[in-house]
Amino acid sequence: MTISQAKLQITQITNDTHSADMILGHLLKVPRSYLFIHTNRPLTELQESKLSEYLRRLAANEPIQYILGYADFMNIRVKVTQDVLIPRSDTETLASFAIDAIKAHGYTNMLDMCCGSGCIALSVLHEIPDKKLKAICADISPAALKIASENAASLGEKRVSFVETNYFSKFIPSSDTFDIIVSNPPYIEKNDIPDLMPQVRDFEPHLALDGGEDGLDAYRILISDAPKHLCQGGILAFEVGYNQAAQVATLMERNFKNIEILKDLSGIDRVVKGEK
Repeated sequence: MTISQAKLQITQITNDTHSADMILGHLLKVPRSYLFIHTNRPLTELQESKLSEYLRRLAANEPIQYILGYADFMNIRVKVTQDVLIPRSDTETLASFAIDAIKAHGYTNMLDMCCGSGCIALSVLHEIPDKKLKAICADISPAALKIASENAASLGEKRVSFVETNYFSKFIPSSDTFDIIVSNPPYIEKNDIPDLMPQVRDFEPHLALDGGEDGLDAYRILISDAPKHLCQGGILAFEVGYNQAAQVATLMERNFKNIEILKDLSGIDRVVKGEK
């Protein structure tokens, strides 16, 4: 089997040539440009066997990132397993906002709540090499924290620590405080989960998806408790679902000022931020 024949087999399942290039580049350990030039190069028996495994998993709707074991986010690559959500470009809006806010205000203390793979905090730290900047990644899932810790180690990032906690339960009010708290919490309405794409519904962790009956359970908890863990003037910023921004902004009005809604690259309301 040649590279072009392998690419055809993958695209017959995915309908996506870019995904095919990702898989073949990973399989052959070559850059994408190589695939365009060497279309007639034959795969080895071992590579064909591995490709057969990939095709089987793709046909079962398993996301490519779980098959490859990693995902690219901002300017970093992070390990992903079915214990964590796959980082998405939508979330880069929140990470970019955090980077800009930290640079603008000289913040030195950040909390990434519901951190999953750690992609938000780690991408922020990657873009801001200031040794004074520290981050905590917090999550209820020990398996997710293990992945986040491994990602920090692979990036050589030592300015981050990890806390297993149900939201703020392990943090001491008015003592454990931060300049900025960011969160991409569970926000899918419980009754909508069965209708999600099979790649999400059947493989990504429901713990990180299920936001309760109206999808806002996590926001209510975090908005209520965050002021006890923010410095005066500190920022709380969320990623939100496509139709949730106005509701989350309303929830923030009691405890926060200068509330803003930011759009992602697709023009969808994606981030809500407020100041204590």
